[in-house]
Amino acid sequence: MATTSSQYDHMELEGVEEGVKLQGTSVRRNLFGPVDHQQLQQDFHRLLWMSLEVAKQRWNFDFQSEHPMPGAVDWEEMRCQDVPAFYRSCVMRTGKRRLEVPITTAGTLAHSGAKLEKRAVKYRQSAITDFFTVKKKRFLHYKVSSRQ
Repeated sequence: MATTSSQYDHMELEGVEEGVKLQGTSVRRNLFGPVDHQQLQQDFHRLLWMSLEVAKQRWNFDFQSEHPMPGAVDWEEMRCQDVPAFYRSCVMRTGKRRLEVPITTAGTLAHSGAKLEKRAVKYRQSAITDFFTVKKKRFLHYKVSSRQ
């Protein structure tokens, strides 16, 4: 039985695949050489410090200590209620009281026989056709040109 060249190529590839599997290293790209992590950290901290200094000069505010500095910009402290809701980190709700559920000494919820109703807010996603009337498509039949 004679082996063909394609069979030899296949046998050689199997040997190469086994050799790659035995190494156990992951395959990844190393386009720019090994990374010097210490130098990378130094560069990062230097760029961060430079951007903080530029922001400090521009806004007259020390962002590290979170204190205003004297300069062209005058900073005023405001109460969180005076700030528009868009700029708040969370939405403050007023006038609603919390539902109080009695708790037993064992730390479990006490059932008083009253049925707690859960109000489900029904929400459905609008369809584009909710905003205009739908018209049926009309297919116009054109006369076939006599030039054909």
